[in-house]
Amino acid sequence: MTDKKLTKNTITILGSGTSTGVPIIRCQCVVCQSLDPRDKRLRTSIYLETKAGNKILVDTGPDLRQQVLQNNICEIDFTIITHEHADHLHGLDDLRPFSFTLPPRSMPVYCSKETLESIKTRFSYVFPKETKQRAEVFLAYIFLKRQ
Repeated sequence: MTDKKLTKNTITILGSGTSTGVPIIRCQCVVCQSLDPRDKRLRTSIYLETKAGNKILVDTGPDLRQQVLQNNICEIDFTIITHEHADHLHGLDDLRPFSFTLPPRSMPVYCSKETLESIKTRFSYVFPKETKQRAEVFLAYIFLKRQ
């Protein structure tokens, strides 16, 4: 989002809608029919830029590609997945372009062990196989410990 050195931490709210986003498909309520742009909300995600220079994405919902493009996000150092619900996870594949560097790099993703098990089931192709080279793997998972 920014190339200049920050003097404070910044949080960009990429989405603050429900698990379906707002407006909800087929809904005829006042909010979903509203013309107010504040009633057009993508699914939950935030982007943090720290004054230390870290660029952190929290959650990868199905709206991630749109959120990244709308906010001109060109760098992510690592991602935190809070839990395995689809509205927090199903944009995971859109992290791939952030590994399209020379040389290719893996994207560190922090998550709980339970979330990792769910990701392994839904996105098995992002994990290394014995025959694949490391450069073909775009995610590196790190467990978050529960206190």
